Amino acid sequence: MIAKSIRNSVYLLLFLTLSGCFKEDTPIEPVLRNGIIIKHSMYDYQSFYDLSDDIVHVSANNRWDLAFENSKEGWRVRLNYANLKGILHTGTTDFNATAYTTTGKTWIYDASSGNPDSTAIGDWRNFDGPDHMVYLIGNYDGIRYKPYRKLRFIESNDTSYKFAFANIDNSDAAEVTIRKDTACNYTYYSLTLKDTVKIEPSKKKLGYPVYAIYDNIIHR
Repeated sequence: MIAKSIRNSVYLLLFLTLSGCFKEDTPIEPVLRNGIIIKHSMYDYQSFYDLSDDIVHVSANNRWDLAFENSKEGWRVRLNYANLKGILHTGTTDFNATAYTTTGKTWIYDASSGNPDSTAIGDWRNFDGPDHMVYLIGNYDGIRYKPYRKLRFIESNDTSYKFAFANIDNSDAAEVTIRKDTACNYTYYSLTLKDTVKIEPSKKKLGYPVYAIYDNIIHR
């Protein structure tokens, strides 16, 4: 017992001696990080943080319906799923019809991944025949989608898009040409205002977008 006690005392003394050889740690000052507070709810507003000017561009989610890709070779059209918009592929080219079958068809919206190849509208250029397919765009009311416009995309080229839309009964019809603004990634369009709206800053200033996204749930 005495030998064990002596041995433990030696180990303790050795530990205290060695520990005294190490220098004390030098405290490191915490790094102050700048941050941006987005004050608006992402369920009601879309915000884009401008990296160059250190400001936030804010737009209400309900200001636009469709976003057109602006690159010269661009043809993709995005849907404002942050505002609970949905698309139904009618499978017909008859834009003058006043009723469309929705039974057994699926309302969809853009994939929440943001993958440009997973848009609800898809490649509208690929449809047999001289005319392009008619789409229905609807609002989700928490239970089902209610169609409120029909769409047909007619043409895209290096500088512009052409498309038509109307109420389901053919009232309030319009054929629109939108010029591509290559300074921005997308040109946004409001079917209610019948005009383009400014949503995002230019590509040179575009930072981090903040907005609501939803899972790609199927609604009939």
